[in-house]
Amino acid sequence: MNFIIKFSLLLFLCSCDCIQQVIITVVDTDTKLPISDVMIYENKIDSTNYSNKTNSYGVYRIDRMNGGLLGCPNINLFFEKEGYISKNEKFKSYNNNPIIVKLKRIENK
Repeated sequence: MNFIIKFSLLLFLCSCDCIQQVIITVVDTDTKLPISDVMIYENKIDSTNYSNKTNSYGVYRIDRMNGGLLGCPNINLFFEKEGYISKNEKFKSYNNNPIIVKLKRIENK
């Protein structure tokens, strides 16, 4: 009976999912205007990484389920656009507050 309880508890914990929901707006540091078509990578080092772009309003949204056995993992994103300094940021998996990521233009000398 003890084995059944432990096995059931293990199955329950393994089936736990966490909801990852984040809405990010990418803006220019100086003008505060949204930046469209910013490439967003979840893992820039890995060549099989998932990438996406901000929309015409500079917005990128993540809505997904993820395994949450040990709690929801943070979301690590890398932002890249030609003419701007790339940036790496970490976010909580679920965030109701608006998130603004500011990218700075590369200075032309």
